[in-house]
Amino acid sequence: CRVRGRGVNTVWDAVAVAGCQTLSGRAFEGEKITEEVQDDLGLANGWREIRVLPFRGESGQVDGVYLISRSIEDEKSAQRALRERDERIHFLTDNLPAQISYVETSLRYQDCNQRFLSDYGLSTLDEVVGKLPQDVQSPELVEVIKHTAAAALRGERVQYDRRATGNAAANRRRRGDAVG
Repeated sequence: CRVRGRGVNTVWDAVAVAGCQTLSGRAFEGEKITEEVQDDLGLANGWREIRVLPFRGESGQVDGVYLISRSIEDEKSAQRALRERDERIHFLTDNLPAQISYVETSLRYQDCNQRFLSDYGLSTLDEVVGKLPQDVQSPELVEVIKHTAAAALRGERVQYDRRATGNAAANRRRRGDAVG
């Protein structure tokens, strides 16, 4: 491992040098490597993407390796922020005394809250996400959902009032809104 004619050990600390030697050793065997590491490399603490690519000469043998390192701290920060936002949204929606579900234009469920799950006798999001209403709901409710979703997807606000269905919802009325 050399950096423009200098040994890596003159640029990085011992831990980074050991990591570089491990990765470059694999690359000298012909392996293309991409790893995300949390390290400072003498900069600010953060995440880096390390790529090590073998360089093959005319003979086809590995003559050297390219080591490419870039900061991915901004991407990791954005992923953390999205994950935290999703956790907050789920915390809020799971504690509302109302069913909330989100369907995409193909009418496949993309998300729902805990109340939705419990009212229909379901336990996990996996029982809903990616499924069509007919996979989750009763046939009469499927027609209501299709009508309501179609209007909402046209940008109309739809209000409804109907008798609830589902295990925990028997003999209750549901009033709701659907918005696109």
